Amino acid sequence: SVSASETVEPGTSPGLARDSRSVSVPFAGWLLLYFLSGLTAIGLEILWFRILDIAVKSTSFTFGTILGTYLFFLALGSLAGGPRARRTEHPLRAFLQIQCMLLIVSGLVIVCLVRLPSDFPGLAWFNGYWASEEPFRPSMQEFATSVRLYVLQPVLLMGLPAVLMGYSFCLLQQGVQSDAASSGMRVGLLQAANILGCTLGSLLTGIVLLDLMGSMPSLRIVLSCGFVFGLVGLAVDKARVRFCGLIVGLGILILLVPGNDQFWLRLHGQSRQAEAKIAEDVTGVCMLAPRADSGQWWLWASGKTQSLLPFGGFHAKLGAI
Repeated sequence: SVSASETVEPGTSPGLARDSRSVSVPFAGWLLLYFLSGLTAIGLEILWFRILDIAVKSTSFTFGTILGTYLFFLALGSLAGGPRARRTEHPLRAFLQIQCMLLIVSGLVIVCLVRLPSDFPGLAWFNGYWASEEPFRPSMQEFATSVRLYVLQPVLLMGLPAVLMGYSFCLLQQGVQSDAASSGMRVGLLQAANILGCTLGSLLTGIVLLDLMGSMPSLRIVLSCGFVFGLVGLAVDKARVRFCGLIVGLGILILLVPGNDQFWLRLHGQSRQAEAKIAEDVTGVCMLAPRADSGQWWLWASGKTQSLLPFGGFHAKLGAI
């Protein structure tokens, strides 16, 4: 431990020098933590896009809405964290706690989305939309519906985690900046580590995990990165009870994350007992589900119905003619 009266060692975080109950962490340690932070952040963002792509029945508005919401709340967290970070006596502890918390919140939203009954107040309307066959086109004439789908859904899914991401960046700077002469170099190295983590996270989640496992197993792996933050917290902070609680809470949450089929049945407005066939890979999510009282099966892609099996009817006859 280092007391406030002791000299800060070169390469050691100045914020930790004020923390009599924390172990010093070299600058390289912060680089590794911010690398992992970037990896989990982009992993979550890719999964959020996959989820919202289905939930809004993707249109040309989807990507811009999701990115705009993510960046808005990220900036909001940074603006809120700037003044507060200067008064934080234990920036490393706070940074590690927030990284664990944002992963817990991200997983908790998914668990509640599936575990709550379909007629739960506020959820029933969305369940009805997810079960509908056609996408909604945002318009001023149906402003309330536009807000529900393109504002409320993204905010509930990723608003608070994005705020915590922005807030944690301020804590990071508070923890590593020791003098003005080296501040530019340190910011550059931290951003390089974070961008490297983001790049690896996008490739790992967007190309490998989604293709091999699907969204929910991928979410479990991204959430599992929180154990690293929690274990580092146990190692460097003597007030260990809070980190034990975060680790246990994260472990329980990972166990509660629903299976892939169960999750996508909810996002298509189907009951858990529906006789549906679901497939997911890097390109998207497809589902075959029986059409009520018709003996036919709907083919769903990107949350929208595309065709029926067995095929036939007017278009088949017209094509034959």
